[in-house]
Amino acid sequence: MNAGAHLSISRFLSRAGTYSRGTEAVLLLVLAYGVVEWALIDRSETVLYMILFATPFAAGTGLLTIAREGQLDLLFGAGVTREAIWRQTVLRAVGVPLVACLAAMPMVYAPSQPVFEVAGRAVAIVLFTGGVAFATGLRNPRFAAGVAWIFAPLMLVVSGTGMRVLAQLQIAGNGGASPPMQDLLLATLAFPGILLDPGAHALYAVAAATIGVVAIAVSRVVFLRAELSGKRSV
Repeated sequence: MNAGAHLSISRFLSRAGTYSRGTEAVLLLVLAYGVVEWALIDRSETVLYMILFATPFAAGTGLLTIAREGQLDLLFGAGVTREAIWRQTVLRAVGVPLVACLAAMPMVYAPSQPVFEVAGRAVAIVLFTGGVAFATGLRNPRFAAGVAWIFAPLMLVVSGTGMRVLAQLQIAGNGGASPPMQDLLLATLAFPGILLDPGAHALYAVAAATIGVVAIAVSRVVFLRAELSGKRSV
């Protein structure tokens, strides 16, 4: 399929409401804010966390619900395959937060932590939250994962586990013992941004990224095999 066809699919999916353009606009504003903060104090302390916060909302598409409502029938009738639609959707839904994350790297650089380490951890978090949000957001409510990741950190703090893990990560970063595995796993699931802390072992970031990639692969299988009520699709 040529570049013009790809552009047509993207435009059609955008008009069908598949992409969260509001969240994409927020990501642009966040990057602009980060540039200003970077210019004023030589480093942005918040831009990366704001991008990670927005990622699950950008990744929720409602693609399967939209297809079952018949809004993609014109694409199917024009010979566009489910594979092409899924691929175009996931590239934008997860790709935009990834690009925003990488664009923020110069703004968050600190000599105490190599920029490539921060970038690797941030990409792992985006793959995790974006992948899970994309898979769970194939159906409405598409932003369920994003909403869950708003309240989960609050519950973690209220329970006391969150503050305890943060304190233990600080100790680990100074050469002390790491938090218990079960506490760090719980904290990571509730607040994935905690993986940016150098006290969190890199293996947790690798595991999180793997879960996200698996979720994306599962979403492909679900979309390609879903019953679309007799709509024209292959």
